[in-house]
Amino acid sequence: MRLTKKTVLIGIASLVVLGLCLWGGSLYLTRQNALKRFDEKFIHYQAKSDDHQTFIAQDINRKEVYNLSYSPTKETVAITKTIKKGDIYSSDYLYGPTTVYDIKQTADRYTIITSGHPILVDFGTTSVKVTYNKDSFEIPYSELSFGESFPSEEN
Repeated sequence: MRLTKKTVLIGIASLVVLGLCLWGGSLYLTRQNALKRFDEKFIHYQAKSDDHQTFIAQDINRKEVYNLSYSPTKETVAITKTIKKGDIYSSDYLYGPTTVYDIKQTADRYTIITSGHPILVDFGTTSVKVTYNKDSFEIPYSELSFGESFPSEEN
């Protein structure tokens, strides 16, 4: 077989298409994994006690961290922003805590219907976007974490 410009270009084009397919597949699997974890560890999580709540959060090593917290037993949801200054953390509520009436899923979006404005949780190509009131924040999948914690004394 003789190498010509045409065969070299076809080979390069094939490698580019293959790379794009692998990249797209990786993005799809990352999003599907995040959706599954959100459903299992946030929406349908069975807390170990009545005082537990579940949350999604950004990597704690950042200076500003957004948290979406859900207490299944109290049926409340809240959005907080934590700011790190040195070794000190301060946290403020951006939304709630407010009563949750229903949680609906359509494709890659969860809608949390509350006593206030609904909260939308959209799973995009590279990040999760949480929209509340007219504000929103995004968490890249690489910084997304799920967990459980005890609420503070004031909750």
